[in-house]
Amino acid sequence: MRSGRAVEEKPRKSPLRVLFFEDCNEDIDLCLRALTAADFDVQWDVAVTPDEFIERARTVPYDVILSDYRMPRFTGMDIFESMKSEGIQTPFILVTGSLGEEKAVECLKQGVADYVLKDSLARLPIAIRRAREEERLRVERARAEEALRRSESSYRSLIQSAPCGILRLSAADGRLLDANAALAAMLGYDSPADLLESSAAGDIALGPEVLSRLTGSGEVGQVVESDVCWRHKGGAQILIRLAGRLLRDDHGAPTCLEMIAENVTERQFARQRIEQLNRLYSVLTHANETIVRTRESRALFQEICRIIVEEGGFQMVWLGLLEPGTDVVIPYASCPPQEEYLDGIRITVTAEPEGRGPVGCAVRETRHVVCNDLAADPSMAPWRERALRRSFRSVAAFPIVIHGRPIGAISIYAGEVNFFDIEKVALLAELAADVSFALESIETERMRQRVADEVDQFFALSLDMLSISDLEGYIQRLNPAWEKTLGFSAAEMCSKPWVEFVHPEDRQRAIEALAGFRSGAEVRHLELRFLSKSGSYKWLVGSATPALDRGAVFAAMSDITERKQLEEQLRSQNLELEERNRRIEAASRMKTEFLANMSHELRSPLNGIIGFSELLYDGRLGTLPERPRELLGRIHASASHLLQLINGVLDLSKIETGHLEFRPERLLVSHLIREVTGILSGLAAEKMLRIETEIEAGVDAVTIDAGRFRQVLYNYLSNALKFTGERGRVVVRLKSEGATEFRLEVSDTGIGVSESDMGRLFVEFQQLNATTAKRYQGTGLGLALTKRIVEAQGGRVGVASRPGEGSTFFAVLPRVPLTAPSRIGAAKILVIDDQNLDRVLIVHILQANGYLVEVAATCAEAYEKCRREQFDAITLDLVMPDAPGWETLARIRSSEKHRNTPVIVISVCDRADLEVPVAVEGFLTKPVRPEHLLGALKRVGVPVRIMETANE
Repeated sequence: MRSGRAVEEKPRKSPLRVLFFEDCNEDIDLCLRALTAADFDVQWDVAVTPDEFIERARTVPYDVILSDYRMPRFTGMDIFESMKSEGIQTPFILVTGSLGEEKAVECLKQGVADYVLKDSLARLPIAIRRAREEERLRVERARAEEALRRSESSYRSLIQSAPCGILRLSAADGRLLDANAALAAMLGYDSPADLLESSAAGDIALGPEVLSRLTGSGEVGQVVESDVCWRHKGGAQILIRLAGRLLRDDHGAPTCLEMIAENVTERQFARQRIEQLNRLYSVLTHANETIVRTRESRALFQEICRIIVEEGGFQMVWLGLLEPGTDVVIPYASCPPQEEYLDGIRITVTAEPEGRGPVGCAVRETRHVVCNDLAADPSMAPWRERALRRSFRSVAAFPIVIHGRPIGAISIYAGEVNFFDIEKVALLAELAADVSFALESIETERMRQRVADEVDQFFALSLDMLSISDLEGYIQRLNPAWEKTLGFSAAEMCSKPWVEFVHPEDRQRAIEALAGFRSGAEVRHLELRFLSKSGSYKWLVGSATPALDRGAVFAAMSDITERKQLEEQLRSQNLELEERNRRIEAASRMKTEFLANMSHELRSPLNGIIGFSELLYDGRLGTLPERPRELLGRIHASASHLLQLINGVLDLSKIETGHLEFRPERLLVSHLIREVTGILSGLAAEKMLRIETEIEAGVDAVTIDAGRFRQVLYNYLSNALKFTGERGRVVVRLKSEGATEFRLEVSDTGIGVSESDMGRLFVEFQQLNATTAKRYQGTGLGLALTKRIVEAQGGRVGVASRPGEGSTFFAVLPRVPLTAPSRIGAAKILVIDDQNLDRVLIVHILQANGYLVEVAATCAEAYEKCRREQFDAITLDLVMPDAPGWETLARIRSSEKHRNTPVIVISVCDRADLEVPVAVEGFLTKPVRPEHLLGALKRVGVPVRIMETANE
């Protein structure tokens, strides 16, 4: 036997002597903690056998006995019966792990003071205090009865002074005959007289059934008992337990009942509450079992509703979910099924009346909402009538939450007012949380399965070679692209480590990569040769990432065998191109030297011819006859035309070889315009033409090459004078073009240019037609040189014209040079491609053939470069990381600078497989071959601009 005393930490604790009949020390310790926490100073003993228990209970005056219900060879009720047979009346409380409702009621009926579940030991101090109070009352009652037996003379005094209610009832009709002050106070009356007056009105009396039971079988001196429901003066019904004896007259006829009254309302309420809580615990248990085995949401909801109603004793339960895209809650499951209460019901989660009820508030505010009086709560107004017709008196709603988002609610209806207290709400909230978790798990599993299916589909359809291997190098899973590329089946590839398929020369790098995986290192763009089933090796490039927590390596590889072969071909071609370029550069140097020499050799005799013919023609050496003078004038004009042609060819040669230099300086353009118009004023006067100038304020001062500007204006103005008839008009305009550029225009009232001839303007050695060439002499180089000179300075040229109405030629130039002038004559190409290897290949082909190249790896970068620079052609990959290629092309084409720039698309797809929303000038398929790319550039008018000596 164990015994002891709980340590007293605070003064003035209530002393308590306890006898435990328990075989589990841990449970004893838990009980002691609960009692100590409730300010009991506990002295305790433990008995583990019936004999030991009876001996202790008989000899020690314990305040209470705490017994487990189930012991190895007997039950707590066995001990209780032994105790009663020994006449021991110490309060007896069962402390057990579980006890069915029927069994609990039976135990209480047999005299057990109370029972407490081990998972609800917080009730133990309350139960003990109640049991002690009942024992105290029992002792008092016994003393009172003893006093009655001892002395009838002191009966009245005893009745009036007794702390418990004492009364006398008529055996004939059950009327109250006498009562003491304690009973009057119990029923809310100031005195026994007030109570008796009320009783005369029939409020306090025994009903016929109870009266018959108490008077029908009672023997003289036998104690009779009954519970009756009497109305308190305040209006509430209270439960009174009556115990006493039936008195008879000398003839044995019943005369009255002398009874002791005890208010057991609180005890009965506690018993009912325990029963309700036990039912709710049962609901939780069975609901969780349903959650474990049910994986379909509708079936789960319906079964949960059934369990709550049938096992929890509720009137109705329904579960509603938010209708997608609305604020309306739709009934999804209910019990009883198809409950008419839900027909046509409208519940929302807004602030309107239909959204202010428990369900709407629970969903909107993500909290449980209780309405404990449907008849009085204003929030239930829209549904009150239909609820009261079905005897619903209180309701509670609990939100269903998935991933932190409310999606609906469970609504539970009870037939009693004030049914939902704190403990019941806590249990039902736990149930709602379990349902939310179950639904979240179902949703998560569904999403996981969908993702797994999508991954499987992607794995199977991917053109890349995808695999999952372990850290030892054995492939666990691979997609069909492996078999398609190497020819080995999945079983063959998985039969040995993947490094054994690698070429012996590459195997060491493969082994190092495998070792790195074990330490968590990733691999990017690893190139290896893999054995194929045909016996040949294929080049593969790929990346891999280890997942050490799973012991796996995820890899993606691509077949680059064809690219490697092309790179080898490209290396050979590059060697050939480098040799060719060396020869071309040597020829170019020879051409430059030749042109320099020819410049001197040609200009010297021409200067003599022009100079001497001019002396003779002007008569400074003597007057010539008219006919020889006319012929001499033609000689002078032809020599001047030949000198102009030679100068144009030499300038064009400088442009083609990139040797034309610019010397920009700050100056006033108006001075240059006056200078050039002055030079050509004589020609204008011969045809009686007016040359007018219009200079916009604020545009005059710019930084340009004065000589080249004169050359541009001279070419435009001389053409205007040439093609304008007598008494016509020529206007030179200078105006702003945005904040950073200015615009030079030369307008005339001449013959104009037809739409069909527009494309021949600004092209070397091109004149519009034979008739024009004969009538208006010229080299066909002026406009071409103008275009090259302007574009070399970052500008642009153009023309607007209508036949017979005249033309306006313009040049737009920067006010200040943005960058150093680029090489004139070397075409500049923009390469737009996000793949580094493809980009390097294209750049190498272009640079090896004399092109200037700019690159862009993103669409944003490409658009920015096109905004800043002028390109002769653009190559475009359609698959870019930040925007579709077509969208990028449309945006580039929207700018005036590149509206007509040729674009060659280079894609992995065939043109037949693509919709082409924007016009392009060429389409090549990757991997691109040098001859295809160079041919495409030549076809769009951007050939290699290197003049060979054979063409000079």
